[in-house]
Amino acid sequence: MLIRNLRIDGNKANNSAGNQCGIVLSGSSASQVVECWVENVRNDGIKFQDGSENCTVANSIVSRAEGAGFVIYGSRFITISGNRAENCGKGAFVGGSGGWSDRCSLVNNTFTYGEYGIFVEYSSRLNISGNSCCNNVWGIYLDYNSFESDVTGNNCSNNENGGIYVGKSEWMNNKITITGNLVFYNKDGIKLENAHFCTISGNTVWGKGSSEGSAVVITDGSNNLVSGNLMGMHWAGVGMWGDSDNNSILSNRFSGCTDAIHIDASTCDLNLLSNNDFLNGGNIVNNGTGTSYGSGNRGGDRSTGMQAGCAVGVIHLGIGGSGQENSVTFPVKFISVPTVILTLGPVENTDVLPGTVWLKSVTTDNFTFGYKFSENSATDYAENLYWYAFV
Repeated sequence: MLIRNLRIDGNKANNSAGNQCGIVLSGSSASQVVECWVENVRNDGIKFQDGSENCTVANSIVSRAEGAGFVIYGSRFITISGNRAENCGKGAFVGGSGGWSDRCSLVNNTFTYGEYGIFVEYSSRLNISGNSCCNNVWGIYLDYNSFESDVTGNNCSNNENGGIYVGKSEWMNNKITITGNLVFYNKDGIKLENAHFCTISGNTVWGKGSSEGSAVVITDGSNNLVSGNLMGMHWAGVGMWGDSDNNSILSNRFSGCTDAIHIDASTCDLNLLSNNDFLNGGNIVNNGTGTSYGSGNRGGDRSTGMQAGCAVGVIHLGIGGSGQENSVTFPVKFISVPTVILTLGPVENTDVLPGTVWLKSVTTDNFTFGYKFSENSATDYAENLYWYAFV
């Protein structure tokens, strides 16, 4: 079955009773939903359920759905790719307590202005990659009984509570891999709660200031690996609470944290801290039991500022008209040419979709970027650009 170029307006303001969804496929096989638009529904936008398999939804938009924009429920081998959901309760939901969801993919989607960008439960072997989950309460939220899944290369920025969350699995073996994500300007960056055997590696996690949240939080979690991440501007780089045991914190770089690594209580046992670099201040606070320091934890010098390796800032892009292109050069100072990451923040008028931004050039003294305001607005509006640079 192919559904293409269908637009549905649920007119929820005048339809106050009953279950109201846009497109629902039950027990479907090899179906495609392409270039559709669903808006103003009281429940879900586009949904695969009850044993659907090998189906795809692509290049579609869901807006103002009170449930979830895109749903996979009790189904497998479903791909959600290249779509957008805004102002929904959840951008995407994957789960099904009565029937597991397995081996599904959520790739290169944009989920904004909801309670959750992506919400997962009762699911396994998922591929969650290349998505933008920004300006929500939570970015990507893997709740009860989510395991053996990859969360890779996503942008989880400017979310109210946190970027990425992993919760409890009743089998004590989550095996979630979180790697290569940009987790920027959230209260907490990546949070594990009653989660075990997870890997957090190669992520860039940058906060709002050295008095707020943690880049990585482990609460009552064990046998997790936190390795090769770049973390900064949180109260704690890595914070461990409750009964968190046998975790390994290896080869990370911390900048601008009050406590680079904070182990809160004696109930945190036998954790390993080794080969970490502390730039621009920060130290280790260890109240745990049997902590091993390995070798090579190194301190830095706060006075060297940006030259120590990291810098972050916000640029207000001002007022611009629909479709207008601009170019800006911004001064920095590094000892070598830095890597620069750019992400757009909330639009002041939330009925307007974000614009686009691209990096044009980088030197040791400045970087130049271009940006274009969204073409879907007839009025002027403003956006914030959050930038992060490191060497």
